[in-house]
Amino acid sequence: MLRFLILIFSLLPGLALAQANIFEPVAGDKSMMVLGSLFGGLGTFGSSGVDPFLAGINAFNSAAEQTLDHSYGSGAGKLAMSIGGEVGSADYNRAVNAFQTKASNLMSGGASADQAKDMISGMVSTENSRFESEGGNIKNILKEESGKLTAGFGGSNNSTQQKEGDGR
Repeated sequence: MLRFLILIFSLLPGLALAQANIFEPVAGDKSMMVLGSLFGGLGTFGSSGVDPFLAGINAFNSAAEQTLDHSYGSGAGKLAMSIGGEVGSADYNRAVNAFQTKASNLMSGGASADQAKDMISGMVSTENSRFESEGGNIKNILKEESGKLTAGFGGSNNSTQQKEGDGR
């Protein structure tokens, strides 16, 4: 019986040490990889080098930019972001409202939705080219290009141009 107890007690430390790693994940564990990609910047689940909150904000901003590009033509999202900074800011919202007003004015003047989108996309392209070559205030350039587009499509009233051009 004494030998049996000695055998049992000699195995217990080995069993205790084997059980010490029960909560440590296996290398390459998929759940730890997912948690690391989500919260890696917090240092808890390994370091992925990515701030999950910043990545989320960037994904949201990219989606908003793509939505504006889809609605108002290529470059509209980038322009709104460069005028207003982040999505939801007052300047950004004014820029988006300017695109909405411009599209509405063009369509009420007889343009189809696709024609309005193409015209706004052309205006944005011209505005971006002018800003890159001339510099200056992006809002003022947009105001001028918006006025040219409206005048070229059949005129407008000055208060509408003011609202569209400077995003107010």
